[in-house]
Amino acid sequence: MNKLLQLVKADYQQRTRSYAFLITLCVALALGYSFVPPADAVYSTIRIGAYVGKYNTAWFGSVMALMSGVFISYFGYFIISSSIKRDAEIGLGTIMAATQTSNFTYLFAKFLSNYLVLFSLVVSVIVMGIVLFLFYGVGPFVAGDFFTPFILTCLPTLALVSAFAILIELIFRKSSTFQNILFSVIFFSALFIPTFSDYSEMGDPFGIKIITEEMNAQVTQLTNEDEVSFNIGYVINDQSTTRSFDFVSIDFPVFYVISRLFWVLASLVLLLLSSLVFHRFRSSPIKKQAKGQGKVLEDKGGNFEFNLDQPLAFDFGILPLIKAELKLLLRQQNIWLWIATGGGMVALSLAPISIAHQFILPVLWFIHVSKWSKLTTKEIENRTQLFAAVSYKPVARLFGAQLVSAMICMLVLSFPLVIRLIVSAHWVSVIAVLLGSAFVVTLAALLGQVSKSSKLFEVLFFILTYANLNTIPFLDYFGALHSSIGYVAILITLVFVTTSINYFYKLTLV
Repeated sequence: MNKLLQLVKADYQQRTRSYAFLITLCVALALGYSFVPPADAVYSTIRIGAYVGKYNTAWFGSVMALMSGVFISYFGYFIISSSIKRDAEIGLGTIMAATQTSNFTYLFAKFLSNYLVLFSLVVSVIVMGIVLFLFYGVGPFVAGDFFTPFILTCLPTLALVSAFAILIELIFRKSSTFQNILFSVIFFSALFIPTFSDYSEMGDPFGIKIITEEMNAQVTQLTNEDEVSFNIGYVINDQSTTRSFDFVSIDFPVFYVISRLFWVLASLVLLLLSSLVFHRFRSSPIKKQAKGQGKVLEDKGGNFEFNLDQPLAFDFGILPLIKAELKLLLRQQNIWLWIATGGGMVALSLAPISIAHQFILPVLWFIHVSKWSKLTTKEIENRTQLFAAVSYKPVARLFGAQLVSAMICMLVLSFPLVIRLIVSAHWVSVIAVLLGSAFVVTLAALLGQVSKSSKLFEVLFFILTYANLNTIPFLDYFGALHSSIGYVAILITLVFVTTSINYFYKLTLV
């Protein structure tokens, strides 16, 4: 037990003592602040038809627990993912493999560390919720009504995500991009499982359907309507039609509580399966050279002999570096990502321009998030930052080549849409797409330099993508919801600011 606690403590401290976690904690606080907006805000997060609950303790606790269970568990996955890979990169895995620590003990320590990281984010949201209730809450603060939804919905969900992150990392350890896509598909598939009976909500891994059904039932009883629409997310309000109702706290049935304990048990089962497939940091076996392969390599010039009589040729231009960076970006893509990319580009060509611009393009950019997030962190991950720093003009050539190559990739992905916009003479939208790609690249480079990790950008880019899919105007970074010259000027300013800060920060490091 003492060995387990030491592993958990060391891993948790290693993750939380970083700028990336500090910034992520600030993002969690910002999200918590937005979960229950002021009564006169232009948006709402939970809306049942035209109704929004009065800000009593039951509404505060239910809404913040519901939103935290979805948002914290999803973008929190990107924070805790690749934890085993990180141990292998820093050499800790090799040391652990040489000890008598069992597979299950090591993975259970990782599981607890993952859980504590996610739990820390939820605690920050809870603290923000209490502070907000003191400002614009209604009635007395009832601790049971506020904390019970968090305990029954968030805590089991965090355990399930913590265990599932370990399992898919071990099964698909060669492709972090495929891990992210697979998790997203399973996550949203589980989130939108329809309710077929009174008991099907007990099989909800998030535990939020009982809350949404109760909210829906209370509004239906109030309006005497058979069915009302339920909207979750950041929904723009129509203040002239918005009404409020007095939400009554939920009396959670015993069978529901047992079902939440079942999901905690399911997370332990996933952890047990992970221990069975754990590679224990064994590297892939060395393949024997086939007969005659050495002769083939020698005939093709693979003997690596240098002719010292021939003078060496140097090329200090930026084009060879751009070519090399493009190869690095393209070689990260596996067959499934190629298929998804091809399907997305076909959809950009065939779908209506408005749908292609607002929905398909940001999703296509997002599935390549691992490329953009590692622009300035791959040197740290591969321990080549010192070689890069002593190269010839590392800022003007190497860093510039990284930015240019990433922008080229983003523009290639958006090429079908850009051609359609040019043919339709939507010149402002064309410029907005170009500026949007530049903004994503410069933001990824900046956050990578500041946090020394790819996690922060992955989380923020998900939030940006989610916001644009939900048509939140002030987070539109590629002109899908705006077509004015003034908005283009704002995008130009954003790109100029992020680029300037990037180069300034880079120069201070060299």
